[in-house]
Amino acid sequence: WVNIEFLRILLCAQMRFFKSLVCSSLLGLSLAHGGEVLTQFDAEASTEVDNDEMLVVLSIIKDGPNAAQISQEVLSKLTAAVERSKQHSDIERKTGQISTTPVWGPNGKTKLWSAQASLELTSTNLNALSRLASELTDVMQINQVSYRVSASKVALTEKKLLSDLAANFQRKAQDLTSAFGFSRHEIKSLNFSQQSQSMPLMRMAMAAPRAMADGAAPVPIPQESGKTTLILRMSAQMGLWP
Repeated sequence: WVNIEFLRILLCAQMRFFKSLVCSSLLGLSLAHGGEVLTQFDAEASTEVDNDEMLVVLSIIKDGPNAAQISQEVLSKLTAAVERSKQHSDIERKTGQISTTPVWGPNGKTKLWSAQASLELTSTNLNALSRLASELTDVMQINQVSYRVSASKVALTEKKLLSDLAANFQRKAQDLTSAFGFSRHEIKSLNFSQQSQSMPLMRMAMAAPRAMADGAAPVPIPQESGKTTLILRMSAQMGLWP
């Protein structure tokens, strides 16, 4: 009896050989007639840079039975924090969510209300922002501290990455052209993408604001900004000629 599984394996092998033979014949025919062969491949360049921009998110939450009263208290403290931040021209500010909502319990709505607001501060002057954020803890709480690469530094870094990427691409394209016996290549299309990889955000637990002891100076936020890896990638379609 003929082994059915053996016949199946033999048939598959013959089909693969036939496909390979057809592809090789078509490629050979293309090369023989000086036809263009299209291919596509990727290249990338990357570099690690220091984070030079700091983001601090401060927030305030107030609960109470009188919605109007707690809303005014929250808005008052938020306004005070914003005005104090305006003393620093190199610190950007943006108010976040401002809301007053009912507090819900197991049996539905309670008699309490919750008012909250947030303020985002951003700057490349890490010293100034770390001191200001610490000082503002007398009216708001620090909710988040993170570091990133500023837009201006990303733009400058991308210029260098673009040069490195072009060199990597040309080297790879020439190696591919020579390895398969082609005489020249031509770029048909290019697509670029930029990516960054950094450490997770540093988050700080919220604590109720409290008055500092007499004569005590605010403790600045530690400035461990870390690094970010910037990656520039490209995908290219290229024509090859014999």
